[in-house]
Amino acid sequence: MRGAFAREAAHFGRRHRALLAVFAVVLAGTVAYRIASGPNEVDWLPADAGRDWFAVCEGTAFTRAAPYAGPGPHPVKIFGAPSPGSGGEQDPDKPPASWDPRRADQVQLVACAELVEGGTEGRVECPRYAERYPLDPSGSPPEPAGYVSLMEKRYEVRLYEARTGEEVASWEVLGEDRSCPVSAYGAVLFSGILPSQWKRLLHEHVEGRAD
Repeated sequence: MRGAFAREAAHFGRRHRALLAVFAVVLAGTVAYRIASGPNEVDWLPADAGRDWFAVCEGTAFTRAAPYAGPGPHPVKIFGAPSPGSGGEQDPDKPPASWDPRRADQVQLVACAELVEGGTEGRVECPRYAERYPLDPSGSPPEPAGYVSLMEKRYEVRLYEARTGEEVASWEVLGEDRSCPVSAYGAVLFSGILPSQWKRLLHEHVEGRAD
């Protein structure tokens, strides 16, 4: 079983490295274009405070967004580096509710996390579970079927003003969320950024005064 898993992991690793190389080229081109041309300004707001704000990570500026100005808190949308398991839910030091925009007209900042190519620090083994049909006649629980590698990864985090698309700050951080998921079917998982890490990174810019 270990031999089969090793072969599967090696194949996935080769394929993943190729995908990362392609992603790095695309990302470099996107960054170069953004530097040369500036953000793509659009004169409208997303319908809500949901996934559409990810466009800011890709170079869009929503010119009708709330200005990043005056005293905090400045509500922020956070994208990327999700928890591989339940680490985010269990983290006791989450950002306050006032950081989380409930409506589109409240969004002032957007934080974006992208994997750093080659930014692997270590590895944790998580169990992988066999799939079973929901109506299992025997009523028995899933059984472990090998292991999944959880790679400790580094992330490039950039904070943007939603209204202008301008970068406010940037950091490189190690994803400290190494929690294993309840079930996993792939060969490799990545560590995520804990809510407490986001809180430490963004506190100054979300809670402080913006001029």
